[in-house]
Order: sequence, then C-alpha cells, then structure tokens
Amino acid sequence: MNRSRLRCVGLISFILMILTATPDATARAEGEEKKEPPLIIIKVPIDSKEFSNLPVAIVEDEKITVGDLWDFIKASDKDRDSEVNKEKINYGEILDRLITTKLIVRESINMGLDELPEVKKLIDVYELDTLINELQNEITKDVKADEKQVDIIYREMVKRWRIRSISFQKEEDAKRVEEAIKKGEDFDRACSIARSEGALLSEEEDIVVKPGDLQPRVASVISTMKPGEVSEIIKLEYKQAPRYVIVKLEEVQYPDDLRAREEAKQKVLNKKKVEVLTKYNERLSKKYVRIDRRLFQSLNYNVSEDQIEKMAKDKRVIAYIGRYKITVGDFTNALKKRFFHGMDRAAREGKITLAKRISLLEEMIGRKLFELEAKRRRIDKRDEYIKKVNRYKEFVLFDTFIKKVIVPEIKISEEELKEYYEKHSSEYTLPKMLKLDSIVLNNKDAAVEVFEKIKKGYEFNWLKENTEGQIKKGSKDLLIFPESPVLESELPESLRSILSGGRVGDARLYSSPEGYHYIIYIRDVFPERLQRFEDVADDILNKLVALKAKKAIDEWGETLREQMNVKIYLYKERPSSVIN
Repeated sequence: MNRSRLRCVGLISFILMILTATPDATARAEGEEKKEPPLIIIKVPIDSKEFSNLPVAIVEDEKITVGDLWDFIKASDKDRDSEVNKEKINYGEILDRLITTKLIVRESINMGLDELPEVKKLIDVYELDTLINELQNEITKDVKADEKQVDIIYREMVKRWRIRSISFQKEEDAKRVEEAIKKGEDFDRACSIARSEGALLSEEEDIVVKPGDLQPRVASVISTMKPGEVSEIIKLEYKQAPRYVIVKLEEVQYPDDLRAREEAKQKVLNKKKVEVLTKYNERLSKKYVRIDRRLFQSLNYNVSEDQIEKMAKDKRVIAYIGRYKITVGDFTNALKKRFFHGMDRAAREGKITLAKRISLLEEMIGRKLFELEAKRRRIDKRDEYIKKVNRYKEFVLFDTFIKKVIVPEIKISEEELKEYYEKHSSEYTLPKMLKLDSIVLNNKDAAVEVFEKIKKGYEFNWLKENTEGQIKKGSKDLLIFPESPVLESELPESLRSILSGGRVGDARLYSSPEGYHYIIYIRDVFPERLQRFEDVADDILNKLVALKAKKAIDEWGETLREQMNVKIYLYKERPSSVIN
C-alpha cells in the first residue's frame, strides 16, 4: 500500500480515481510489458450534493465519501462564523486525518472502550437529545415570525432619543424655569435666562441616547413624552446633594440595524416555537399520559437520607406515558441529581418545593413523550439522524482513546518543561498593561476644564461622581475601560502615544475621532515582564502533552494502516502508479 501523504492544495474541486476492471489475460499478450489499468478521472466540487456519496477512501468495509470529507472539513474549521475557504484547503492532509480518526475509532471498539459506562452514558444522552431536537425541528419547521411583533420588538431595541437637558442644584431655580415654560416661554429662551442668572448646574444639548443609557427615572418620564414636549422636574438623588433635571424630547429615532432586526425576528420566532411545542406536548399528554396525583403529592422528601434511599428503589408508578412508567424511584433519582449537595440539605433549606417537583415531573414526562413520538415517526431510522449519532460516537471514542490509551503513556520531565520555557520565553512574557479610568464628555471646553482641575489637585473619583454631562455607557464607539487592566497594545494608536510615559496618578486629555473628549486617568501601570516558571508550568505541561499526543496519534495511525485495509482514491494529479 502506498501511504504517501497526498497534497491537494488550492482546489475548489478535487479528483477521484476509480479503477476499471481489466483482466491481465485480455489486457495484454504474453510477454507484453505490464501496463497500469486505465483510470477514470472525475473532478467534482467538494460541497457537491450530487456527488456526496462518491468514495474518496475506504477503511476496512467503511466508505469515506465526498460528503464525509466535507462535513469533517466544516467541523474542523476554526472560524465557524465564516465560510470555509475551499481554495486554501489541503484536502489530502485532511483526508489523512479523517482516515486516522476512523482507524483509531475502530481500535477503540476492538479494545472495548465503547462498553465503558461513561462512554455509553454520553452517547445515550446525545442520542436522546438529538432525537428530541429532530422532532422539535420537524414540528416547528413551518413556524413563521409575526412581522408586526418583530417590528415592535425591533423598534424598542433600536430606539434612540434626541434630547436636551438642564439640571439645577437648587429646586427653586428649577421650579422658576418650569413655571416659565408652562406659561409658554420657549425652552431655549428659558435656558438662556437661567444660564445668564448662573442658575444652571449643567446643560446638555442635542445628545442622542438609548433609553437604557439613562437613569431609570429619567427614562420612565421620557417614555411618556412626545417629540417637542418638555418634562416636569425630575428629582435625582446623589451622594452629595439632589439634582433637579428638566428634559426636552427633540426627536425619537429608529436607525436601521440589520443585526438587531434579525435578533428581534429570532426572539419572536423562538417564542412562537415554544408556544407550538407546548400545545403539541399538551395534545400528546391528553392522549398518552396518566398521573397518580394523589401518590405524587403524598411524597415527602423532608426525611432522612436512609428514607430517601428507600424511595429511590420504590416501584410504585407515578405516571404512565403509554406503556412506559415513571416510578417513585425514577423520580427520586432524578430529583437527587438536581441537588448536588444532598437531599437532606436541600430539604432543610426549603428548596424541594412542590412547584419544583411538579416542574421536574413535567420535564420527565415531556422528554419521554417526545422520545416516543419521534420513534413513532421513525426519526431514529433516518439517515441524517444516524449520521449525527455516528459522528458523535466517533468523537467520544476518539477522545476516550486519547485519554485512556495515549495520555497515560506520555511522560514529561522537569527538564523538558524548563527547556520549553527557555526556548519560548516570548510566549510567557506579559505585555505592558494599564489600569485606566475615564470621564467622557461631548464638550471639549468642559473636558479641558475638568482636566485642569485634576492638574490643580482635585480628586479624580470625586470629579467622576460629580461632573455633569458625561457620556453614558453603551454609547456608540465609546471606549470603555474595565476594572481589570488592559493591554497597552490593544489601545488605539493615537491614545497609546498620549499615554506613553504616563505614571500612576497621571491624567491625559484625549479627543477620539468619534468626537468624544476623554480625561484618561492612569490608576496603575504593569510593565512588561516574564512570568515565573512556577506560574506557567501547568500550561507548558498541557502544551507538551498535546504535542506528544498528536505525534502518538500519527504513529498509531501509521501502525493501524499496516494492520487494516485502507484504500485512497483522492489525489492531486495522475500518479505514476496505482494508489490502492
């Protein structure tokens, strides 16, 4: 067998070699030089549905088809959100990995790993979950989202208010302006007068905000207003002193946002699907379910562990789903799994309520109902379902083989760990990090004023608490600094240059391209440094184990290819000899 690695780089389609039968006796006369059998060359798209069942390789009696190879490529692709770049795929290399996987799975079965209880449990749970999901998808396949409901949710998601606001420190100043506006005074004129009198504490002009960016009391008031209306005084409580705010709603905006519309559609669709499935479950329940409610309500779990263990073996039937039974023991064992810290503790803390017990029983009945209905529809016999289950079985067996067979044989010495650490020190060098905070304003003059106050010795925390007109979190393109340090390299280049050389306690003034004006405060600086070996030893160990495991997998693949029948039909160009 020719086991050379076959490279098929840069092909959107690939070539299959199918041997034609040409008996030696009729193909050539006696003494004639031996010729290769003729070949049929087929070039097909890798994602072709028409050719998805064509074999690219055979492992023992199992065919690996075009569809199998494409599914493996998609499952292995790291960037699941983007389309697979077919032109950059090395098909031969990926087929080689797929063949190795198939060989190791077969060896796992030969070793009896498929009989391990933990393996069986994983597969059983997946089979049932997949079966139920397939049924639910079938029931809800024709469900459509109500576009009116989508529009309502979408508009709430994208809603923006363009507002003006003025705030006062003294309630009497706010009331004087409020009265003037009620008597017909123009809002601008009232603001101008208050400004000239020095009554305004702060003023924000023509800002666009999301409802969620505002304080709940302010958002609640604006939600009842129409464009052009002015609010009554809104009293806001602060640590230092209350503030009195008056807001004018200039405009309600609904900007286009395709992602938000899709999210709104999905919310409506999911809700509708739940309604459909709930009704379907109710119909099945009326037809197939009988519950002994008296027995169920008589169960008492405020008892000792010994008594609970007895209940876990109780054969009395709580519910019938067709011919299937849920016993007191079944229910008790399911309930025990819900309370990891023990049933006695849960009982003492009052967590085993009747409502929770009812919810669990409904869940158990619902899953069994859907399982039986799926089997009645023979979903478990469908090719797509069987293919999904088989793929998962292969994944579990391959993973189990690595954990049970390969990893226990891997030995990593202290010297190997330190050698890797020394050769890859750049991987364990922490880059420079900064712990930053900020005050962000729309008005540059106001930002300069705050910045000058910091230079004069004002405390940053006090200024952040008391400065009016700050941009709300969540505003578009706003830089947000978390409480944890940030990588200096991930900051905008223009900001990095401004922060360069900054020390703890320094402040910098920064105007972003988006028009925001930041007072950046440096709370802490963490210089670039090499992590201690002791701190990264576990990470290095995991990397070396992974590298050795990969090598061991390849070696197992080579060994098993010698022992099992493997044929490969995929190749890049016409070979000089037959590959079989």
